[in-house]
Amino acid sequence: MRHGGDEFIILYNDVTKERFSEKLEAIVKGVREIRFPDLPDMKLSISVGGEYYENPDQSLYYNMVRRADEKLYRAKEGGRDRFVL
Repeated sequence: MRHGGDEFIILYNDVTKERFSEKLEAIVKGVREIRFPDLPDMKLSISVGGEYYENPDQSLYYNMVRRADEKLYRAKEGGRDRFVL
């Protein structure tokens, strides 16, 4: 789901915190590995903020998004091309 100009929300259901971390790492790595044949020097990066709840309640949705957004900005401040969970 699109959250802002360049921000998206991805929800995972029934995953452990370890598996969630692996998924975030795979997203960062996948974007990093994108190559454009006509632009060999072009490199993409992504910053990701993730929030994990063991048993989320629907009323927590706003807080989950707010906390993930805070972590996104921590990831960007930490040098980009990374995730913060």
